[in-house]
Amino acid sequence: MAPMKNLLIQAQSWLDATRALDFLAPLALRLYLTPIFWTAGLQKYSHFADTVEWFGNTEWGLGLPFPTVMAFLATAAELAGAVSLALGLALRWMCVPMIFTMLVAIFTVHWHNGWLAIAEGMGLFANERTMEAAQRLMEAKEILMQSGVYDRLTEYGSLVILNNGVEFAVTYAAMLLVLFFIGGGRYVSVDYWIRRIRYADAAVITPSPRFCELCGRIKVRTRQQFLTRPSGHLTKGAVNMTKKPLAVAIGAAFALTGFAAHASVFQATDLAAGYMVASAGDAKTGEAKCGEKKGEAKCGEKKADGKCGEKKADGKCGEKKADGKCGEGKCGEKKGAKKADGKCGEGKCGEKK
Repeated sequence: MAPMKNLLIQAQSWLDATRALDFLAPLALRLYLTPIFWTAGLQKYSHFADTVEWFGNTEWGLGLPFPTVMAFLATAAELAGAVSLALGLALRWMCVPMIFTMLVAIFTVHWHNGWLAIAEGMGLFANERTMEAAQRLMEAKEILMQSGVYDRLTEYGSLVILNNGVEFAVTYAAMLLVLFFIGGGRYVSVDYWIRRIRYADAAVITPSPRFCELCGRIKVRTRQQFLTRPSGHLTKGAVNMTKKPLAVAIGAAFALTGFAAHASVFQATDLAAGYMVASAGDAKTGEAKCGEKKGEAKCGEKKADGKCGEKKADGKCGEKKADGKCGEGKCGEKKGAKKADGKCGEGKCGEKK
C-alpha cells in the first residue's frame, strides 16, 4: 500500500509541475478565436451597407433598432477584439463587448434554430427541424448520384445542411468568458508585461480588511509618494526594500510587531522602511503611568531613552528609585512617606519606616 501511495504522490507532483506551462491554455484560446472574429468583422466591414440592411430589415433580417449603430458596434467589437486576442492587449476589457456581441447573435439569429450548427437526424440535440433537414439531405444526395455529378461535387468534402443553431456562438462566448477571468496568460500577452512593469515601479502592501479592522488605521503609500516626501526620510535602503519581496515581508513582520506592542488607536509612524502604520498613546493615563498630569500621552517632561520620567535608575520611571519597584505614585506623593500596611518601608519607597 505504501509504494502505491508514494507513486500517487509522485504522480501528483509531476502533474503540479505542468502548471509552469499554464500560459499555454489561454494562448490556445486566443489563437483559436483570433481568425474567427477577424474574419467575421472583416466581412461585415467589407459589406457594411448590406450588414446595415440585414440588421434593420424586419421581413428577412434581424429587425434591430438603430441598425447603422448596431452594425458599427458589432463590426468594431469583432475587429478590435481580434487584435486584442492576437496581442493579449486589454484582453479582459475587450472580452466584454465580444461576449455581448455573441449574446446578441445567440438570441436574435440562432435561438429559434436550436442547438446544432450542422443538421443531424439523431442525437441528444436533434429536433424536428434537424430531422427533416437530414431527410432532405438524403434526397439531394440521391438526385446528385443519379445525375452522375455526385463524386465530383463531394471530392473535397461531404454535403451537409447548415442548421445555424446556437452551438458555435455559445462555444465562442464560453471561451471568451474563460479569457475574461484568467486573462491572456503569462509571458505571451502584452497585458502581462504591462502589469509586471507597473508593479515593479510601485510596490504596494495591501492588508486585508480584517487585518485593518484588528490593527487600526493603516496608511499605504506607493514608492513614488515616498520619493516625493519633503522630509527626506526615505533612504536608499528603503527604496531598494520596496523592490524586494523578502524585504517587504520583513517590513510586514515589523509592522505586526508594532501592532502587538500598541493595543490602542495608532498615529502615523514610519515603520519598516516606508510602511506607514497608525499608532498612538493610551487614551487614559494616571499616576501608575508615572506622569505628573493625568491624560498625558507621553507621561513625562523629559525622555532619556524612549520611556518617561525626569531621571531614571533602571529604565522605569520616577525621580529617584531604590530598587526599581515604586516611586512617585506608588507609596505617596513624596518619597519617604510612611505606610501602615507594611508594603512600603525602608528600602522600598521611604528612607525611614
